[in-house]
Amino acid sequence: DLGQDKGVNTDSYLEDGELGIFAVADGLGDHSSAEVASGLATRLLREYLSEHRALLEQFAQDGSDRVRVLKALEDSARKTGYAIYRKAQEDLSRRGMGTTLSALLLTPTRGFVAHVGDSRIYILRRGESVQLTQDHSLVSDMIRNGRLKEGDPQLKAYRDEVTRALGIYADVQVDT
Repeated sequence: DLGQDKGVNTDSYLEDGELGIFAVADGLGDHSSAEVASGLATRLLREYLSEHRALLEQFAQDGSDRVRVLKALEDSARKTGYAIYRKAQEDLSRRGMGTTLSALLLTPTRGFVAHVGDSRIYILRRGESVQLTQDHSLVSDMIRNGRLKEGDPQLKAYRDEVTRALGIYADVQVDT
């Protein structure tokens, strides 16, 4: 969905049932840089997570090392962010490019989430949806801190301001 303000789709997605990883990335910035950032995010996340295939297969068999699986997902997202940052530093026209990333790693017994930005992951149970991730946006921060309320007209001015994204800085905090 291009949304109301975009004329171009800067989203990318990842669907790898064999690896068990599913993700969406929404590029930030101008059209070409946003597309590059989101495309890199999904491609590199798969690549970096593939390096942990043996760990994922072991977890699928015996459920051991849950913490290591979560760390592998988090590290893969952070490495992806660093790679996008480096790519932007090499090309002045792409400086400041970034992307959101919401990823779900499914195993036979558990799901693991890695999240940066304001793309969301929901869980659907018995017809009800529950948001699992918390938006990293100025609007969400203002509402959480009680500075503004949902529906306040001032929120429109800040609705596209993301407070965390892959690639903007060399490192990023990933919610897992």
